[in-house]
Amino acid sequence: IKKSKILENKALTESIKEIGETLNSKSDNSNYKFKFYIVKDDQVNAFALPGGYVVVYTGLLKKAESPEEVAGVLAHEIQHVYQRHGLKRIVKRFGISLSIALLFGDVGGTVDAIGGELAGLKFDRDEEREADKLGLDLMYNSGIDPNGMVKFFKKLKETEIGLPNALSLISTHPDTEERIKNLQAMIDDRYRINYKIKKEFKFDWKKLKEEAEKF
Repeated sequence: IKKSKILENKALTESIKEIGETLNSKSDNSNYKFKFYIVKDDQVNAFALPGGYVVVYTGLLKKAESPEEVAGVLAHEIQHVYQRHGLKRIVKRFGISLSIALLFGDVGGTVDAIGGELAGLKFDRDEEREADKLGLDLMYNSGIDPNGMVKFFKKLKETEIGLPNALSLISTHPDTEERIKNLQAMIDDRYRINYKIKKEFKFDWKKLKEEAEKF
């Protein structure tokens, strides 16, 4: 079993926390409390666990060109939590004891022990479509540029061929091209009603990427 070590880096963790909390604050589920962790791993990946634990790999931070791109990924993963998509998968694969540990315990030890296994959990197509659509809605409600979600998926799609191990976020999520088209169609439709971007993150994303490159 592949182990994944949680990275202790205040600048990176606080930036991810700000993005995630911005998304969560404008949701109907805003009373849900999330905890954000960064894992030192070059896979381009992120995953969310029952109990509100969101894990982001340094490989994703290195790949993203803006906080809005990261927000697109986080919005999708947060919706998996809101919709309880992951709970039944974890119960089926690891048993009820792990599910209880994730809901009420310290996620750190669990991610360290079986983080790679958790990152590989797959959702079905309907769950992925739901997380895409509702994740995009979450970006709109938060005033974050929704193009970030499409840009990041397009970027991964362009480099997907020949790099299966480096692009877990795409390889474990089916129908990438269809999902990109559906997201773009939703954005095109929303912009017809004069949507305005309200949220601009203050931190220097270039410097944060440079910080991620150290790991």
